[in-house]
Amino acid sequence: VLHGKLLTNCMRLKRGITVDSSCPSCGGIEDLNHVLRACPVAMEVWSTIFGRRWYVNGLSISLQDWITTNSTNKKRFTYGIPWATIFIPTLWHTWKNRNKKIFENKSANVFERVKYILEASLENYNAFTRSITAPKSVCSLIKWLPPLAGVIKLKADGCTGTGTRPGGFGGLF
Repeated sequence: VLHGKLLTNCMRLKRGITVDSSCPSCGGIEDLNHVLRACPVAMEVWSTIFGRRWYVNGLSISLQDWITTNSTNKKRFTYGIPWATIFIPTLWHTWKNRNKKIFENKSANVFERVKYILEASLENYNAFTRSITAPKSVCSLIKWLPPLAGVIKLKADGCTGTGTRPGGFGGLF
């Protein structure tokens, strides 16, 4: 994204992949800034998640500065989730939604999209921040006991091989 190399309709037109550089959602010229923040469809999602004031203030800086600033922002969002943990998935989902619109002619409404983004962000945050503790191992001594009189005892063990390595087994009477 920061290199400006995503295949927007403007970029597709330059490469001869399409004959139309317009946005499939609103008809505007679809460059990277338009897809990720200027399109009314993107604006609706950003404003719903982060607030209209934040959205409007962000339009005063370049797309690259906007992405860098928000991706490295240390402040916390709702539920104590870091800002970037929601900002970056929102960028990704905005791009994915645009691709669904172009290539599959499908698009979710703003509330479905926001719900998905927030739930996925919370799930990712929890997955990476919750303490993972190893289960306590139970240690027990295993001791060989001789068989009862008149009984033959067989001790055996084995393993399976992996790839081209053979497995093996053995036993003791």
